[in-house]
Amino acid sequence: MNIEELITQFLDPNHYIEFYKVPHNFKDYTIANDAYTIIFIPRDEKYKESKEKTRFENTINEILNDIEISKFKPLPKINIPEQIICTYCDGSGKSKFQKCHECNGEGIVDANTDYNTYYDLNCKTCNGKGEIILRVTEEKCKTCNGIGKIEPGDFPIRIENMYVKFKFIKKIMNIDNIEISTNMKKNILFFKAKDIKGAMMGILKT
Repeated sequence: MNIEELITQFLDPNHYIEFYKVPHNFKDYTIANDAYTIIFIPRDEKYKESKEKTRFENTINEILNDIEISKFKPLPKINIPEQIICTYCDGSGKSKFQKCHECNGEGIVDANTDYNTYYDLNCKTCNGKGEIILRVTEEKCKTCNGIGKIEPGDFPIRIENMYVKFKFIKKIMNIDNIEISTNMKKNILFFKAKDIKGAMMGILKT
């Protein structure tokens, strides 16, 4: 996996906030962030500074500082959970995404009542994704790559004294010499390897 493929895993292209959709530069780093996981690589000038960086600057600086003062150890062996039926294609291996007609692909809508107008609400038709799933199609399902089964991304994986979703841990499992550090107080797992560093949220206790 090359560095571009790696950082793409840390983005959410369907998010309505630009900061989470594309890589951007911050100080000495290029950052990819999806609101739940973040990765820092050496600054690449082909990416731009984010117009929203001041909004997130304090949080990013805090994460970088926490990484510097944390004690790391090698990522332990992860037991990969069994595959489950793909919910996007119901196991058929065929599905496709279509722009949501309700929000016109924006993922957000406005709502009017007799007393007020509410702006930028998550579209209930597509759950804020801007797309809906069509299962009556001959196109290969992109979520499961036509197999009909997927790994359960929300499956909790125990890492030392905390739990992290498998779909987050999977992003770093194949990075050479990856090391991790858990912070129970902040419910964050930090990771680093050579010129790469980052963080991901743990599963909150209910």
